[in-house]
Amino acid sequence: MLIYKDIITGDEMFTDTYPIKDHLELFYELRGKMITKKQEQLDESLFGGNASAEEPQEQALESQAESGVDVIMDHYYTETGYPSKKDFVKTIGAFLKTIIKQKKDANPDFDEKAFKDAHEAVTKSFLIPIYKDLQFFMGSSMNSDASPAICIWKEVEGFKNEQPFFYFFKCGLKEEKC
Repeated sequence: MLIYKDIITGDEMFTDTYPIKDHLELFYELRGKMITKKQEQLDESLFGGNASAEEPQEQALESQAESGVDVIMDHYYTETGYPSKKDFVKTIGAFLKTIIKQKKDANPDFDEKAFKDAHEAVTKSFLIPIYKDLQFFMGSSMNSDASPAICIWKEVEGFKNEQPFFYFFKCGLKEEKC
Protein backbone atom coordinates (compact mmCIF):
# COMPACT_ATOMS: atom_id res chain seq x y z
CA MET A 1 0.00 0.00 0.00
CA LEU A 2 1.15 3.54 -0.73
CA ILE A 3 0.59 6.31 1.79
CA TYR A 4 0.62 9.90 0.56
CA LYS A 5 2.04 12.18 3.25
CA ASP A 6 2.36 15.93 3.44
CA ILE A 7 6.03 16.85 2.95
CA ILE A 8 5.87 19.70 5.46
CA THR A 9 4.13 17.98 8.38
CA GLY A 10 4.24 14.26 7.60
CA ASP A 11 0.44 14.10 7.95
CA GLU A 12 -1.10 11.12 6.19
CA MET A 13 -3.37 12.72 3.59
CA PHE A 14 -4.64 9.60 1.80
CA THR A 15 -3.65 6.13 0.65
CA ASP A 16 -3.89 4.23 -2.60
CA THR A 17 -6.97 2.44 -1.28
CA TYR A 18 -8.90 5.22 -3.05
CA PRO A 19 -8.92 5.38 -6.85
CA ILE A 20 -6.40 8.15 -7.65
CA LYS A 21 -6.38 10.12 -10.90
CA ASP A 22 -4.00 12.67 -12.28
CA HIS A 23 -5.63 16.09 -12.72
CA LEU A 24 -4.00 18.77 -14.85
CA GLU A 25 -0.62 17.09 -14.18
CA LEU A 26 -0.24 19.00 -10.89
CA PHE A 27 -2.94 17.48 -8.69
CA TYR A 28 -4.00 14.10 -7.44
CA GLU A 29 -7.76 13.69 -7.63
CA LEU A 30 -9.71 11.19 -5.62
CA ARG A 31 -13.38 10.66 -5.07
CA GLY A 32 -14.74 10.24 -1.60
CA LYS A 33 -18.01 8.71 -0.58
CA MET A 34 -20.45 9.06 2.26
CA ILE A 35 -20.09 6.32 4.85
CA THR A 36 -21.41 5.43 8.28
CA LYS A 37 -19.00 4.04 10.85
CA LYS A 38 -20.22 2.30 13.95
CA GLN A 39 -18.35 3.11 17.11
CA GLU A 40 -18.60 0.52 19.82
CA GLN A 41 -18.74 1.62 23.44
CA LEU A 42 -18.24 -0.86 26.23
CA ASP A 43 -20.33 -0.82 29.38
CA GLU A 44 -18.17 0.31 32.34
CA SER A 45 -19.49 -2.53 34.50
CA LEU A 46 -17.55 -4.96 32.31
CA PHE A 47 -14.37 -3.41 33.74
CA GLY A 48 -15.36 -3.51 37.39
CA GLY A 49 -17.64 -0.49 37.43
CA ASN A 50 -20.32 -0.67 40.12
CA ALA A 51 -23.69 -0.19 38.47
CA SER A 52 -26.49 0.76 40.85
CA ALA A 53 -28.70 -2.15 41.91
CA GLU A 54 -31.83 0.04 41.66
CA GLU A 55 -31.25 1.00 38.03
CA PRO A 56 -32.21 -1.49 35.33
CA GLN A 57 -29.36 -3.19 33.54
CA GLU A 58 -28.73 -1.80 30.08
CA GLN A 59 -27.12 -3.64 27.25
CA ALA A 60 -23.48 -4.51 27.83
CA LEU A 61 -22.54 -3.09 24.46
CA GLU A 62 -23.91 0.14 23.06
CA SER A 63 -23.15 1.34 19.58
CA GLN A 64 -23.24 4.75 18.00
CA ALA A 65 -22.91 5.63 14.37
CA GLU A 66 -21.03 8.52 12.79
CA SER A 67 -21.63 9.51 9.17
CA GLY A 68 -19.42 11.55 6.91
CA VAL A 69 -17.06 11.48 3.95
CA ASP A 70 -14.64 8.53 4.11
CA VAL A 71 -11.54 10.52 3.17
CA ILE A 72 -12.20 13.10 5.90
CA MET A 73 -13.04 10.54 8.57
CA ASP A 74 -10.23 8.10 7.72
CA HIS A 75 -7.49 10.76 7.79
CA TYR A 76 -8.81 13.06 10.53
CA TYR A 77 -9.06 16.22 8.45
CA THR A 78 -10.17 19.46 10.03
CA GLU A 79 -12.18 21.83 7.89
CA THR A 80 -10.68 25.27 7.47
CA GLY A 81 -11.40 28.23 5.27
CA TYR A 82 -10.09 31.44 3.85
CA PRO A 83 -11.94 34.74 4.36
CA SER A 84 -11.49 35.69 0.70
CA LYS A 85 -10.06 34.54 -2.62
CA LYS A 86 -7.17 36.93 -2.01
CA ASP A 87 -6.34 35.18 1.30
CA PHE A 88 -6.57 31.79 -0.40
CA VAL A 89 -4.17 32.85 -3.18
CA LYS A 90 -1.79 34.34 -0.60
CA THR A 91 -1.81 31.10 1.43
CA ILE A 92 -1.24 28.93 -1.66
CA GLY A 93 1.60 31.26 -2.67
CA ALA A 94 3.27 30.85 0.73
CA PHE A 95 2.80 27.07 0.52
CA LEU A 96 4.40 26.96 -2.93
CA LYS A 97 7.34 29.10 -1.73
CA THR A 98 7.99 26.53 1.00
CA ILE A 99 7.87 23.72 -1.56
CA ILE A 100 10.19 25.63 -3.94
CA LYS A 101 12.72 26.13 -1.14
CA GLN A 102 12.66 22.41 -0.33
CA LYS A 103 13.06 21.46 -3.99
CA LYS A 104 15.94 23.92 -4.51
CA ASP A 105 17.70 22.63 -1.39
CA ALA A 106 17.40 19.08 -2.73
CA ASN A 107 18.33 20.01 -6.30
CA PRO A 108 20.16 23.28 -7.10
CA ASP A 109 19.23 22.90 -10.80
CA PHE A 110 15.50 22.90 -9.99
CA ASP A 111 13.58 25.13 -12.46
CA GLU A 112 11.81 27.43 -10.02
CA LYS A 113 10.27 29.65 -12.70
CA ALA A 114 8.64 26.80 -14.64
CA PHE A 115 7.31 25.25 -11.41
CA LYS A 116 5.91 28.55 -10.14
CA ASP A 117 4.39 29.52 -13.52
CA ALA A 118 2.67 26.14 -13.93
CA HIS A 119 1.16 26.19 -10.43
CA GLU A 120 0.04 29.82 -10.68
CA ALA A 121 -1.60 29.17 -14.05
CA VAL A 122 -3.49 26.12 -12.78
CA THR A 123 -4.54 27.92 -9.59
CA LYS A 124 -5.92 30.80 -11.66
CA SER A 125 -7.61 28.63 -14.30
CA PHE A 126 -8.90 25.78 -12.12
CA LEU A 127 -9.26 26.79 -8.46
CA ILE A 128 -10.07 30.51 -8.54
CA PRO A 129 -13.13 30.21 -10.84
CA ILE A 130 -14.72 27.63 -8.50
CA TYR A 131 -13.40 29.10 -5.23
CA LYS A 132 -16.88 29.75 -3.77
CA ASP A 133 -17.79 26.06 -4.21
CA LEU A 134 -14.63 24.67 -2.58
CA GLN A 135 -14.14 23.26 0.89
CA PHE A 136 -10.69 23.23 2.45
CA PHE A 137 -9.24 20.80 4.97
CA MET A 138 -6.04 20.52 6.98
CA GLY A 139 -4.33 17.30 7.93
CA SER A 140 -4.31 15.91 11.46
CA SER A 141 -1.52 18.24 12.65
CA MET A 142 -3.72 21.23 11.77
CA ASN A 143 -0.70 23.09 10.40
CA SER A 144 -1.96 25.87 8.11
CA ASP A 145 1.37 25.95 6.23
CA ALA A 146 0.91 22.39 4.98
CA SER A 147 -0.66 21.11 1.78
CA PRO A 148 -4.43 21.62 1.87
CA ALA A 149 -7.00 19.01 0.91
CA ILE A 150 -9.34 20.79 -1.49
CA CYS A 151 -12.86 19.40 -1.94
CA ILE A 152 -15.61 20.16 -4.40
CA TRP A 153 -18.93 18.37 -4.64
CA LYS A 154 -19.92 17.35 -8.18
CA GLU A 155 -22.82 15.65 -9.84
CA VAL A 156 -21.92 12.16 -11.03
CA GLU A 157 -24.01 10.13 -13.41
CA GLY A 158 -25.73 7.26 -11.62
CA PHE A 159 -25.85 9.01 -8.23
CA LYS A 160 -28.77 11.06 -7.02
CA ASN A 161 -26.59 13.20 -4.71
CA GLU A 162 -23.42 15.13 -5.45
CA GLN A 163 -20.16 13.30 -4.70
CA PRO A 164 -17.06 14.75 -3.00
CA PHE A 165 -13.88 15.05 -5.07
CA PHE A 166 -10.61 15.89 -3.36
CA TYR A 167 -7.61 17.59 -4.94
CA PHE A 168 -4.08 17.56 -3.56
CA PHE A 169 -1.04 19.37 -4.92
CA LYS A 170 1.33 16.61 -6.05
CA CYS A 171 4.32 18.76 -5.13
CA GLY A 172 3.18 18.86 -1.49
CA LEU A 173 3.07 15.10 -1.02
CA LYS A 174 5.50 12.24 -0.81
CA GLU A 175 4.69 8.59 -1.41
CA GLU A 176 5.67 6.11 1.25
CA LYS A 177 5.37 2.33 0.99
CA CYS A 178 3.72 0.66 3.92
